[in-house]
Amino acid sequence: MTGGIMHQHRSVGPYELQTAEHRHVDGARSVMLDTFYRDFGYGYRSDWHHDVIDLAGTYLGPDHHALFVATKGDEVVGTTAVRAAGPKSPPHPRFLVQRYPEETTALTS
Repeated sequence: MTGGIMHQHRSVGPYELQTAEHRHVDGARSVMLDTFYRDFGYGYRSDWHHDVIDLAGTYLGPDHHALFVATKGDEVVGTTAVRAAGPKSPPHPRFLVQRYPEETTALTS
């Protein structure tokens, strides 16, 4: 288990979807940073993206946090993550902050 989350793994076409491990961290960070610069157009922002610098410390250890990756062969081609923390505005819209309060986001009963 990583971060209290059971490891998941599934094949979808040429992709493998799985709970991230230490071997995926550099590739995941690269995909995230590329997305911030190329797709979102605003680049890395330390006030919004502090978790990206320490992916292992943020997602691979703590309970209720998890990082998932899509790989094609040995290359990380996509990421998503869950943190037991509510979204912040900015960068997220205010309605998301109100809908997912810090106290209950990503927690199990």
